[in-house]
Amino acid sequence: MRESWELKKLDTLIIENPKSKFKVRDSFDKGDYIFFTSGIKTKKMNTFLIDGENIFLSTGGQAIVSYYNGKASYSTDAYSIKGNPINLNTKFLYYFILLNLDKIDKNMFKGAALKHLQKKDFKNLSISTPSMQQQKEIVEILDQTFESIDKAKANIEKNIENAKELFQSKINQIFSQTGDDWEENEFGDVITTLTDYHANGSYKILKKNVVLKDKEDYAWMIRSTDFEKKFKNQFKYIDKHAYNFLSKSKVFGNELIMSKIGNAGKIYLMPKVDRPVSLAMNLFLIRLDEKRVLSEFVFQFLQSKIGKIQIKERVKGTTTKTITKNNVRNIIVLYPPITKQKEIVETLNIMDNHIQSVLLVYEEELKNLEELKKSILQKAFSGELTNKNKAA
Repeated sequence: MRESWELKKLDTLIIENPKSKFKVRDSFDKGDYIFFTSGIKTKKMNTFLIDGENIFLSTGGQAIVSYYNGKASYSTDAYSIKGNPINLNTKFLYYFILLNLDKIDKNMFKGAALKHLQKKDFKNLSISTPSMQQQKEIVEILDQTFESIDKAKANIEKNIENAKELFQSKINQIFSQTGDDWEENEFGDVITTLTDYHANGSYKILKKNVVLKDKEDYAWMIRSTDFEKKFKNQFKYIDKHAYNFLSKSKVFGNELIMSKIGNAGKIYLMPKVDRPVSLAMNLFLIRLDEKRVLSEFVFQFLQSKIGKIQIKERVKGTTTKTITKNNVRNIIVLYPPITKQKEIVETLNIMDNHIQSVLLVYEEELKNLEELKKSILQKAFSGELTNKNKAA
């Protein structure tokens, strides 16, 4: 921070917009004005509450911040503020919040169940403020720099999308060109085991014998979020007693795992891991007759256009999407002899491995761009961004 910059509490520099009475359920997918909530996604409203430059900070769950210049609405769970025009540029304030978002999320969201923003703690944050002219200059530099970074990110994200679409098109092509040696049967005809967590007993008995733990223990409880996070998230565990009690849903590797509630029908292939694993709630565990069909082959089939359409047709529910065991069993699967299945799996694995290598490079580039953003923000609020280094 430069010596000429003043260190002040946010409480003395911000203007709080009126608390909204709108709930998220009052919003629409289409409307005249943007509608901010506590989530990342925005909705629409036909009524606006404020105009001009404003900031919208989530108050429940996790820290999310947005900036918008224009007519807008926001939900009751969004905290809307702006800078006092006398001494704090609103966009400058937005960038300050963005720099400190992790700190705000970690230290200022509190609560036993759903965490909520502690506004008193937030307003007690100290911000170093240069003159209004300097704030404007810094904002201009950040706007231009972040625009370039966001364009680079958009290009990388498009490349990621193209790579995934290429693999999907290959899968669709393979399963749309079946031959005379391909069989067509209901999924249930090739399933040897279709089970879930609740096959082990009633809710009362399960509650008595199974306790989920955050700390490392005997067995790992596999969840859909573990697959979605590529096994780089915080795992859940159970002790040896619980693992043995859940004998009907032990997981050994190479099974198909399907979500049955929420993201119903989403299919995963369980890798082989060097530890005891048990199935968590809201999932189906599927084992196949490997003399007739390979798990890897069926996994790819269910990810093809033909497979996805069938799964979608069998998912029911308006609010909570679900799929039943019977609806899983009556999916029609197509498959050639085992030797050809192996050839198809090998072809797809080679292509998938190549694409995954490319995606890793792209993801690293995205990570580096995010780190660059943080670095530039840190420089901005330490007084290192001036007109002298604007070109840099």
